[in-house]
Amino acid sequence: MTMVLGIAGSSFGQGYAIFGTSGKSWVWDNFSTAGTSQVGGTASANIDIAFLIGSTANTPLLGTVGNPSGNTTSFNMSQGTTIWNDILNDPNFSLAQNLGTSSLAITPVNTSALVRGGWSYLGGASFQVANHAGGTYSIVAIAWDAAYSTPQLAAAADAAVGWSSVFSYALQPDTSTAPGTFNGAGMTPFGVTSIATVPEPTALALAGLGGLSLLLGRRKK
Repeated sequence: MTMVLGIAGSSFGQGYAIFGTSGKSWVWDNFSTAGTSQVGGTASANIDIAFLIGSTANTPLLGTVGNPSGNTTSFNMSQGTTIWNDILNDPNFSLAQNLGTSSLAITPVNTSALVRGGWSYLGGASFQVANHAGGTYSIVAIAWDAAYSTPQLAAAADAAVGWSSVFSYALQPDTSTAPGTFNGAGMTPFGVTSIATVPEPTALALAGLGGLSLLLGRRKK
């Protein structure tokens, strides 16, 4: 009896979401072919996507490192492991979990022509987000190279990563009202790219000094 009550209590009041988009071109990659953006990848799925959720009273760490306002490409290639650290260790935001499966809500980005660059977790069915009751939350969608099955594995490899704008999303308290899509809630398109391909500013500065030293050395000779 105690176990049954425990299970019922754990699911009570959890809000419902639809983790998906309508239409296409919401996320693309720029890592499978260097320098060439591909909306939703090529013949096989090469981007996985999940999302961070937290209170609207807080700003996610990723919200402080995005590109300037108005730029719809929210990736930042020069942050190195800082980005993955912000994703996995944000004190106010966590990766959303499906209460029913007790696992992270992760799904591939679509690659078929009509919906390429969109996604549809559980085929567009609503699900209960663990530890979050009905109400409005701040959301950030994150996407990475699908060669790594979890964000943790991608982080360990400094894999390609991208993230959306921060937007508000309403979890529904029950099934009487269908939750909205992510793009319907105001998410902007974004890209996924390698964070290891662009040198840090300090590395570029050192390289410039090294080149200058070589030139001065040649002149002295």
